[in-house]
This record gives sequence, C-alpha cells and structure tokens, in this order.
Amino acid sequence: MSGDFRIDIQALRGLAVLLVVLFHARLGPFARGYLGVDMFFVITGFLITGLIRTQLEQARFSFRVFYYRRAKRRLPAAYVVLALTTIAAPIFLTDVGLREFRNQLLGAG
Repeated sequence: MSGDFRIDIQALRGLAVLLVVLFHARLGPFARGYLGVDMFFVITGFLITGLIRTQLEQARFSFRVFYYRRAKRRLPAAYVVLALTTIAAPIFLTDVGLREFRNQLLGAG
C-alpha cells in the first residue's frame, strides 16, 4: 500500500462517485447514491487498514502522524468548501435556510 497505483481501486472509486452523481442528477434507474457512498467508505477502510497494518508490521505506526497526515490532506479542501458555500449561501438560501446554514457552519468550525 505504499503509494502503488491500483487500477482496480481507482475503477471502484470512479463507479462509487458516478453512482452518487447520477443519484443527485435524479436519473431514473441510477437511484443508488447511497450505494456509491457505502462503496467509497468500504474502499477507504480497505486502504487505510492496509496502510495501518503495514506500518504496524514495520513497527512505525503513530496515531499522531496518522491523524496529522489525514488533517493535512483533508482540511484544506474542507476550508475551501466552507468558504465557497458561505459565499454562495446568501444567494441561494432563504432566510430560514440561511439561519440553518449558519448553525451548521458553527458546528463544522
């Protein structure tokens, strides 16, 4: 699991994302968005478990390093999404929706 490109994993990720997108597009027989989310979680669990197992076998696993790497990878994208949705919210949401969004934003921060 040391950064090797796995075409099978990438294909399953692509299928998972496609199922979610088709679900949100409300395209008839493709109402399997939840299946796509479940697939993505299973794939992620498989990859992370393999990474942790390998590091444990090599006696170099650290919770601190593990969570630091995940935060470094995920938080920048999360902050961009929060910023963009904060900009877009007043344009697209009603007053009630905007109040609910503010509560969600405070919970996310």
